[in-house]
Amino acid sequence: MGKPIELTEKNLETARELLLRAVRVLDEAGIRYHLEGGTLLGLVRDGDLLPWDHDVDISVMAEDLPRLLACRSRLSGWKWIVRTRQGFVSKHPAVAEAPVRLVKVKDRVGLFFSGRMCLDIFVKVEHEGSVYWEAKDRLMRVDARHYRSFEEIEYRGKRLKVPNAYRDYLTEKYGDWSVPVKEWDCAVDERTLVEP
Repeated sequence: MGKPIELTEKNLETARELLLRAVRVLDEAGIRYHLEGGTLLGLVRDGDLLPWDHDVDISVMAEDLPRLLACRSRLSGWKWIVRTRQGFVSKHPAVAEAPVRLVKVKDRVGLFFSGRMCLDIFVKVEHEGSVYWEAKDRLMRVDARHYRSFEEIEYRGKRLKVPNAYRDYLTEKYGDWSVPVKEWDCAVDERTLVEP
């Protein structure tokens, strides 16, 4: 979730718009996604995005990456720009062949939230009963059961996809997620880190 920053209601509304636009595009393209990280945590625990978070997080499975990349123009439009981060830093066999690890959507006209806010779409790879992904150049892993299907939660009149058994998933990632923590660094604090 990064270092806490002050967000205005206007900035939060922009983040909400970005989230809902992205999930609409993914749903229309038939791409299975899951809300991720602080976005999932905020919506489940607080019913809204975390006001101190600096990004919106979604994940897709690697097999859906070609369809996701085919939606680039629908994700971007006149207001947003889409970039990919190629290849995984980790040499773990689970991710060695994955061509893209992250798709990032940013404001085209100067980044809102003091240049820090964006939509991160993490590409996840299933391997031997676990799902792997990278964040901040660190490899993460959870049980694949969370990504083989999905549940839905309601947000602003929309049904959004979340990992299967999402409360257990949040516990796997954060431990006691009922207590708000404003300073969180996934490269250090994340409980799903794969040790080198």
